[in-house]
Amino acid sequence: MVMNPPPRAPGHEPYSHRESTAATERTRVVLNLTQEDLNRLQKVAEELKLSVGEVLQRSIATTLFLQDQINKGSKILIQSSDGTLGEFVLT
Repeated sequence: MVMNPPPRAPGHEPYSHRESTAATERTRVVLNLTQEDLNRLQKVAEELKLSVGEVLQRSIATTLFLQDQINKGSKILIQSSDGTLGEFVLT
């Protein structure tokens, strides 16, 4: 499941997509992933027409946003197509 962070109210934009000079510098990283995780990562990248690196960057930003909201005492709610609300819990 791929989730994009919800839009933020003005003034509540802790994870800006604007790139600073420091943000444009790249560091090469080697990761050890299971074949299943690599396949899932590649599937998401293909579906979103992004690079694997961009998917990882979005995943990190999304996780930080969600954890920040949880740390503030917020609840993350998901509304299903039938209108039912459920709580999204990060563990």
